[in-house]
Amino acid sequence: MNLSTLETGDKNAPAILFLHGGGLSRRMWEPQLERLTDFHCLAPDLPEHGESRSIAPFTLEDSARRVAELIREYVPGGKVSLVGLSLGGAVALTLLSQVPELVESAMVTGTAARISKTLERVGAASLWMLRLYTPQKLVEATAKQMGIPNQYRSLFDDDLLHTQTEEFTRRLYHELAIMELPEKLDVPLLTVVGGKETAAARDAARKLVRLYPTARGFTVPRYGHVWNLQIPELFSDTVRAWINGQPLPTGLQPL
Repeated sequence: MNLSTLETGDKNAPAILFLHGGGLSRRMWEPQLERLTDFHCLAPDLPEHGESRSIAPFTLEDSARRVAELIREYVPGGKVSLVGLSLGGAVALTLLSQVPELVESAMVTGTAARISKTLERVGAASLWMLRLYTPQKLVEATAKQMGIPNQYRSLFDDDLLHTQTEEFTRRLYHELAIMELPEKLDVPLLTVVGGKETAAARDAARKLVRLYPTARGFTVPRYGHVWNLQIPELFSDTVRAWINGQPLPTGLQPL
């Protein structure tokens, strides 16, 4: 079964493949698809998310394999630029480890760069607290934590209701703890973290910059995890500049 995928833009233009965050769906990229019409844009729903919910369970390896199949189907003989947020960034890094020949460049933001086993255990041990919330209260708390603006909330309530469970979240922790980073990276990598993100997210961004000579790291002051929704113009301008090899917008600051 193929991933449910939204395709926009000129099919003859450079291709961008957007990978959404955990618990969300391709709908999170609507502001970028509206602005990046000069590119061939692909936005799939990852396994166990959105309209790909029936493809389960989610794993990074399976997701990367399916994304690779999608690239070969929609961009035959070509390469894509990857844009991944959070869990989507982890899928992008896994794809770069498996099939780097399909990737022209990559931008990951707010993503993990393999978490420790200790963090996995701590996170899993705290999941009992999910039982203290009604499903709707849990959705509201998660949306607030992510910093999803009110005008976009209606896009994600259904997605979050489906994925904010102990079983699903435990599996994500495990996948992020066993993820395989690329041994080396020959393509340009931009790693960005919101100024209001956690220390762990900032540490992961710095780790990627240390690991790969082709990587550059930046922060977006005053914004959080889903800054593509909070300030869509800056996010879209950053994607365009990075792919076109142009100077990045002044709203970004070096890590």
